Amino acid sequence: MSNYLLLIAAMISWGFSNPLADWAVSSFTAPTQTLVEIGAGCLVISLIYFLRPRRFRGNEYRDVSWKIAALLGAVQPGFAWLFGNYGYTVATASTGVILLNLEALFTVLWATILLKDRITGPESAAVLLGITGATLGSFDRSGISITIGFGALAFLAASVLCGLNAVAVKKLGSEINPISLAFRQSLFSTLYIFIWWLLFDRGHFLDKPTHIYVVGALSGVLGVALPILAFNYAAARVKSTHVAVLFNLVPLFGVIGAIILDRGAPTFIQLIGGILVLASMHILNSSKT
Repeated sequence: MSNYLLLIAAMISWGFSNPLADWAVSSFTAPTQTLVEIGAGCLVISLIYFLRPRRFRGNEYRDVSWKIAALLGAVQPGFAWLFGNYGYTVATASTGVILLNLEALFTVLWATILLKDRITGPESAAVLLGITGATLGSFDRSGISITIGFGALAFLAASVLCGLNAVAVKKLGSEINPISLAFRQSLFSTLYIFIWWLLFDRGHFLDKPTHIYVVGALSGVLGVALPILAFNYAAARVKSTHVAVLFNLVPLFGVIGAIILDRGAPTFIQLIGGILVLASMHILNSSKT
């Protein structure tokens, strides 16, 4: 049960980070916001790594190789975050909602390909119901507006990479040191995005309001540091299909975070979406063995 609670905490943290990142990217370019949030997350993870408890320093866990960490760092947060931020700058929010919610579906697909997972009927129903509920729960009063183009492709790429990361963590196994993995993973992510920023986006970092830097950094603490540490530990111990269902909590808590920031109220369709996500989690809980 503690592993599921850790995953739920990670999804809540990711959800609350979304409106913060969306706020920051309204002033930053996509590469700059990605560098700020991943860099801030890496700093927090580094601090936790050097102060990690004794059980994560001994032989109870083994460190992931630098090669694997380099690959995972490119996947997530790395380019998954970069593509997501690019999407938000050029596509409608509704497009992002639909395509980012496919993260759960891609997690299941990667699990069947790489892990040879057998998906039960109830698990399939939970995934589809959760995706539907998360999509409905993310629509605001502006309704549905889908745009096809670079933004849609960027969102789709982000979903594919996030699903791949979830399955890769599971495949590494529970003997991997989750703190060491997060440290090396975020270190490479920061390096990749810094190089991308140097090549394509220099000069777009200065002369922004102070609160934008704070919001961007806070989105990294909530969207990179805390959830990745929790996810790396718990996702290795939970079936990937169940992780996929829990991913549907992210947009719902993103909506809650946006409501808090904007002092708005949820729409009726968002409430229906939330009920469907809760129903999918009930199906998932009933199917656990």
